[in-house]
Amino acid sequence: MKIGVFDSGLGGLTVLRELEKHLPNHEYIYFGDFLRVPYGDKPRNTIINYAKEIVEFLLSQGVHMIVVACNTVVASAMTELRAMCPVPIIGVVEPTTAYLETSGYKNVGIAATTATISSGIYSALLATHGISSVGVACPELVPLIESNNFGQDLDNAIEKYFGQFLGKDIEAIVLGCTHFPLIRDRIQNYLNSKNQTIELIDPAVHTVNHIKAILVKKKETIFWFGKIDETITNLASSILGRQIKPKLWRN
Repeated sequence: MKIGVFDSGLGGLTVLRELEKHLPNHEYIYFGDFLRVPYGDKPRNTIINYAKEIVEFLLSQGVHMIVVACNTVVASAMTELRAMCPVPIIGVVEPTTAYLETSGYKNVGIAATTATISSGIYSALLATHGISSVGVACPELVPLIESNNFGQDLDNAIEKYFGQFLGKDIEAIVLGCTHFPLIRDRIQNYLNSKNQTIELIDPAVHTVNHIKAILVKKKETIFWFGKIDETITNLASSILGRQIKPKLWRN
């Protein structure tokens, strides 16, 4: 299967990395929109137009599935993308919230771009399952990561944003931008310095688990027989090595 993956820039590579690691027997096409990164501070209509353009390009490459490895695009454009896309298109938000629904957490943090936080997509999905959330927009992080600025400016920005989660009984923080796992260790070091035991949730991991479940799901075979009796059914089942339940075809 040929799978297309796209993001505004480097962040989606964290998703591609997980895909190649856990689903190596597939062909991948990655599109990073480095020309127009970051997306998180752009108007919704602009994000939709960018995303449509990228999806059209990936479809022209013959992909059989598209992974939207950008939380901002998922928050802003998934309805429009699903309407135009003839192949399955999967975002990084729903697999992540599905994991949280089974985690037992009652209060989580969301660190993401301004567009993702403003959309309320994470908080709305989590609230339907009784999970409270605190969202923090982190507009400085993507430009710092994309410009390879991993010095003191990055540590200052991490403290500025992730410090907002402290003292709020946060049990886990969703790294709600696929760029953020690239600085996971720095975020973890900051939390450790504040004696915080908080799980950092990487949407890439849960998105790949979701895709893996889809790809390995066994397709059902439907049997139509011109005549059905116990002998025929048992013989057919014996040949296939499993019990079947054929439907009767009438001419």
